[in-house]
Amino acid sequence: MSAMQDEVFSVYGVWSKRLMIVSVSLFALLGTMATSMYYPALPTVASDLGVSITDVNLSVTTFMILQGIAPTFVGSFSDSSGRRLAYTACFSIFLAANIALALQNTYAGLLALRCVQSAGSGGLIPLASGVIADIIEPAERGSYMACATVAPVLGPTLAPVLGDILTLQPFYFFFTQRNKQQEGDSTQRRPMSFPNPFPILKVVLDKEGAVVLAGNGIINILIAGVNTGLPPLMKNLYGLSEVQTSLCFLAFGVGSAVCTVITGRLMDRAYRKTAAKHSIPLKLARREPNMPVEHARLQVTWPHIAAAIAGLLGYGWTLNKPVDVAGPMVFLFVIGYTTTAVAQALNALMVDLFPQDAVTASAANNLIRCGLGAAITAAIQPLTDAV
Repeated sequence: MSAMQDEVFSVYGVWSKRLMIVSVSLFALLGTMATSMYYPALPTVASDLGVSITDVNLSVTTFMILQGIAPTFVGSFSDSSGRRLAYTACFSIFLAANIALALQNTYAGLLALRCVQSAGSGGLIPLASGVIADIIEPAERGSYMACATVAPVLGPTLAPVLGDILTLQPFYFFFTQRNKQQEGDSTQRRPMSFPNPFPILKVVLDKEGAVVLAGNGIINILIAGVNTGLPPLMKNLYGLSEVQTSLCFLAFGVGSAVCTVITGRLMDRAYRKTAAKHSIPLKLARREPNMPVEHARLQVTWPHIAAAIAGLLGYGWTLNKPVDVAGPMVFLFVIGYTTTAVAQALNALMVDLFPQDAVTASAANNLIRCGLGAAITAAIQPLTDAV
């Protein structure tokens, strides 16, 4: 390949890239907000429908299961038919489910329509990773990935506060029509193909991919457990109202937001330093087999993992006493910051390991994240009651 081809990764300018990244980040944020938009209202929903808290938590569990499965179909569909069409299909399903949910008032209807809603929103997060892999070269990917991958963490914390205030503009027509491996005019139409979930096995069965998926799964168990258990704990221990409980999620969200600004730059700097240490030109690093991309990404995670463990222990200690409500809020901030940092680094590494299958890799990540998140969501209330 010529030197010119090595130097040119994307035909899009800086502001075009930023607009697309903001757009996919908003879509991903909307998809994750749907997971937990009624966390603070779980007791009220249970009372209105005449069911237990455990039964209402089941609606969160089923949502996360479908949200993990849906991207396995979306990945191959977007690679063959284009990002725009995939975004349109996902958002249309999501919108229709939202309208139907607003009109139903039964527990069975809640479960069924939340599954449909999750099928639409589930593909929005992996698609964001695909767009980033299409237009952003690895040396700059850390900062851009930070904006998009913060959604799975930031969404559940903002959703209880914002509710349905967030309005999403239809930016999808700015997205690249095809992925990076398809040469030629990015606006050229591609024939539609039937979604194929099996390419995800390539990622799951890969040794390096499996290790990264396992690490991300553990982090998301922590995130889902903390967010799901927060409302009943705040109500029972501190007597907070639904509005006050929803504001408690902001401590986690602010930590995630602060992390987005800092960690992305740390990842980019670590990538540049690693390339320089091995005498690899930055523009050629993405094609250099001797580039230790794992070291470049993971060196950011170790101190944050230690801090996340300390934050979780502190959070549990403050709830066990209990101390003033400010105590848990401080540790929620620490947990939000550190878990987001680890998630960002691992998500960036997944895209680096599978640059031509970024959506599929992100779908595998989403499958593990949602599957383990669903398990902890179903178990958190019985575990809390047992303690």
